[in-house]
Amino acid sequence: MNPSVDTLEIINFLNSIRDGKLRKPNDLATVLEIAATFNEIELIDKIIFSGAYIWNLNQTIRRNPEIDGIAQLHNEMRKTIEELREMLINLLESAENLDKKRFNEIYFPLTAGAIKNLIDLTHDLSALKELQNTLKNK
Repeated sequence: MNPSVDTLEIINFLNSIRDGKLRKPNDLATVLEIAATFNEIELIDKIIFSGAYIWNLNQTIRRNPEIDGIAQLHNEMRKTIEELREMLINLLESAENLDKKRFNEIYFPLTAGAIKNLIDLTHDLSALKELQNTLKNK
């Protein structure tokens, strides 16, 4: 699915305030466009929230590998990654076959590489959540 002008403007703005450091801007655009096209407002809100949560958990684990409760953090992260994966699968049910194929190959296998790709996408979802919060608080 080709992103609309509105979706591209969101991605470009987000990328500019992140100094060009979005990790998966094209895939973020795809997710946003599918959600907008099929009016999946509640689902995209959950995806964005979960992505930000996973990214923050990931950063906490990376920065503090020896803290008490690290095993619980790892378990929470695994659980939430699986929930995010399921939400993305549900969102992509309505997508074009090319988008489904791409996400099935890059994000949905139960491999270390796919998890890393998903974590990269959560980086961008977290940036979007931060932008939403900033705009909401103005």
